[in-house]
Amino acid sequence: MDILIYDIPDEGLKIDAGSGDDWLSGVLIDVLGGLVDKNSVSAQLNIMRYDDNIDLQGLVQYNTKSTCDRCLAKFDSHSNVDIHTVLIPVSDGRERLSAGEIEEIELSSEDLEFGYYEGDRFDLADVVREQVLLARPMKHLCKHDCKGLCQKCGKNLNEEICGCEEESTDPRWASLKGIKVTKN
Repeated sequence: MDILIYDIPDEGLKIDAGSGDDWLSGVLIDVLGGLVDKNSVSAQLNIMRYDDNIDLQGLVQYNTKSTCDRCLAKFDSHSNVDIHTVLIPVSDGRERLSAGEIEEIELSSEDLEFGYYEGDRFDLADVVREQVLLARPMKHLCKHDCKGLCQKCGKNLNEEICGCEEESTDPRWASLKGIKVTKN
């Protein structure tokens, strides 16, 4: 969804998107695959323009059907992704690079706090895609204290306790078990 920079009014641009908006559903399906419930997606975004700089704030919400990484149980989850990013136009030095002049550029920590756009527009879908991707959890857990599966018999330890005996030694040290040390 392209947003023209100079079409943003002084009071800002408000965008309310829902499950009927193909661009939002497409972004979430692109990032989350078939896990996202297309009927649950929504976004409320406010876009303000300050000269050539763009301030984008809002909230993206969606439901997913996931599989727990510890116990493999299916579960539903709701996600709220807060978005706040500032987009600034590409500087003259970066334009020279895109024109084919090879030059080494060192990014400062300030450069990493902004997003960039070229020309007179930016793609809102790209910004939302980036923020949702960055907000994805590393592990999908059905609950915070999920016990997972037994490593020997495979039973779900959240549902029942198995009769397997716990090993008192760490299996990573098992190869050292047969070593005998003699004293001189």
